[in-house]
Amino acid sequence: MGWFIIKSYVVKSLSSLILIIVATIVLPVLANAQNTDGSDLASKQADMSPFYWTLGIIGGCIGVTLAYVSWKKYKGEQRDQRKDQDR
Repeated sequence: MGWFIIKSYVVKSLSSLILIIVATIVLPVLANAQNTDGSDLASKQADMSPFYWTLGIIGGCIGVTLAYVSWKKYKGEQRDQRKDQDR
């Protein structure tokens, strides 16, 4: 039962992280595809570059933190199960 809870938590965490990454890539592409006024798209893309870096760094930190917490919880539950079996 404990492994299922950990596994589902990790899957939810990773799926959320993947959704954030995909949204970060797809939404600007769609926004640029609708731009038909002939303005300079390269300058607009360059203006958004720091935003993408910030989003990537923060998203990466969140993803690493969730993975670490999931791993520690998994190891703690394994340790508790071994203690219960030894009793």
